[in-house]
Amino acid sequence: MGSEANAGSVQVTADRVNLRTCPESNCEVIAQVATGDVLKTQGRREGDWIEVAPPNGVAAWVYAELLEGNTVIVDSLRVRGGPGINYRSVDELEKGDTVTVLGRDGEWVRIAAPPGASLWISALYVRDLATEFPEGPGVATTSRAPPTRVWEPAPTPAVPETAMTSAVAEVPAANQTRIESNSRVPKPGTPTGATGPGKNIQYSGVIRPAGMAVWRRPSRFRLVEDDALGRPVTRCYVMGDEQALAQAEGKDVTVIGREYWVQGVRYPVVTVESMHAR
Repeated sequence: MGSEANAGSVQVTADRVNLRTCPESNCEVIAQVATGDVLKTQGRREGDWIEVAPPNGVAAWVYAELLEGNTVIVDSLRVRGGPGINYRSVDELEKGDTVTVLGRDGEWVRIAAPPGASLWISALYVRDLATEFPEGPGVATTSRAPPTRVWEPAPTPAVPETAMTSAVAEVPAANQTRIESNSRVPKPGTPTGATGPGKNIQYSGVIRPAGMAVWRRPSRFRLVEDDALGRPVTRCYVMGDEQALAQAEGKDVTVIGREYWVQGVRYPVVTVESMHAR
């Protein structure tokens, strides 16, 4: 059962912490944040989860036919965590609201997440700045709050090639299973034609061949997951060590890497940094 909490700010205390579309560990990951990032809370708490506003740089999705240019033309428009009705709603816009358009995927438009969007972060990896650094008459302020930095995708930490890449902060290392003795995948460069900086992601699904398509295919492999009706749909293309990806073909895996949007490509492209069997 949820509880109300005072709106304020929290600071992230670990790297690669997921922002999810609902307060459960199996909900879609819409972005990641890193140590030192400061997030505004939205006023709710569900168990070990805190509702936060989307930081700058986070994208969401709306159905294209319900926009005219960048303006909402229906009474209520759901903002979702991905390009499809199988993704959870994180906000609702009203007729006349405007959005910042970032791109398009078929019938779906990628937009900057509205400030009122509801995202969730594990309370285990944040600290309440209002509690740690109170203000007001009669309150000693000899300690200063850590500096706030503008949010941006967390840099990938340097990891020895012989070491297994750790999972994001929410996933205990004991729950990971490596596909091979070393699941770290050599990181490829930025995909040719990328339209912006990549963001850190973690996605799960089955590695499949890219197959035949009328649009551009940047890789031989893609990540496929089932939609709400159990139908397989492409989540993204995956790039990396092709031998490792070929060995993982047909297997249910979790990939960690950086996601890019590439001109002429229907789905996002993920450069895989590590890969684990589920």
